[in-house]
Amino acid sequence: MGGKMWAESVPGKGSAFHFTLPFRAAPQAAQFPLESAQPQLANLRLLIVDDNPTNCRILTLQTSKWGMAPRGTQDAKQALEWLRSGEQFDLAILDMQMPAWTA
Repeated sequence: MGGKMWAESVPGKGSAFHFTLPFRAAPQAAQFPLESAQPQLANLRLLIVDDNPTNCRILTLQTSKWGMAPRGTQDAKQALEWLRSGEQFDLAILDMQMPAWTA
């Protein structure tokens, strides 16, 4: 890679290892295409069920940025109530390790 590597050692005191690499700065800032609206996801209704409030909030915020219409809950019973009342969703993100409960 065009760099150098060397070691300096003093008996009884230890060793120091060094290296250099001739890197250059990237020509432009990295692009993050998934930070903005995604036309193919626009207005899709998304059900998010996750007992972790942070995960639920992050998923809701991110999918909103993509143009989706998320509805999140930390309670599986609440999600079932929405479905039983006739609410419809195009997609769902479900936590696979939700706490146990009985319907």
